[in-house]
Amino acid sequence: MKIACFRCGGIIDTPGPTSVIDPITKKPTGEIYYNADYVMASDTITEELRTIFVARMETIATLKAKSEGKTVSDDDYDEEEVETVKDAVDKFGNDLFMVEAREVMKPIQKTGIVHPECHLPTDFVIWGAHKGAKRGSNQLL
Repeated sequence: MKIACFRCGGIIDTPGPTSVIDPITKKPTGEIYYNADYVMASDTITEELRTIFVARMETIATLKAKSEGKTVSDDDYDEEEVETVKDAVDKFGNDLFMVEAREVMKPIQKTGIVHPECHLPTDFVIWGAHKGAKRGSNQLL
């Protein structure tokens, strides 16, 4: 499987661990080396369209306006993002006016495969050449 390095675009042939083969015995030495790093990094954060739930709660102002027969706009309610409708009901009880589903762009942490040469000191390495464990003589540490 060939994958492009997400930083330089160069091709990485079958990213992952490879056993070191003894050139004389032709058997694995037990050492492993990696030809890539699998990382999370600031440049792997992207934005994706996600559905969130927003709870709208009554305020003293909205309750007073309603009791006086005045119109209450959506902006008059307090709002808070919640995980689920049940969470909103549990948290706000009788103060909950409604829960609205909204489509918004949210930052999402992604991962990527990079050449060892493209590794940055700020990368969080999940596995790969810069993970830090001793793996073989040709291992970058």
